[in-house]
Amino acid sequence: MAVADEVKPDVEKRRLAVVRDGLSGFFDFLGKQGLIGLGVGFMLGGSVAKTASALIADIINPIISIFFSISNLKDLAFTVGSVKIQWGDFLSNLID
Repeated sequence: MAVADEVKPDVEKRRLAVVRDGLSGFFDFLGKQGLIGLGVGFMLGGSVAKTASALIADIINPIISIFFSISNLKDLAFTVGSVKIQWGDFLSNLID
């Protein structure tokens, strides 16, 4: 029996424990708050996502375009050899 085979069951047990704990927490929340609490959580999450997207599009992109002479934060990139590294796209997704 190889060492990798001996490690696999332990890794699988830990993965199952993480999933079980996560689902347990979700069902505990659902039991305490009910479907109304779950709906409110989804609504708040959606509103925060839209607010962050608007912040990027309407405030941060124009400020960055002043300094870098670009129209969109996602256009910021540099090339190393034949590889284009789009750090502006990463930064935009990180903030958003």
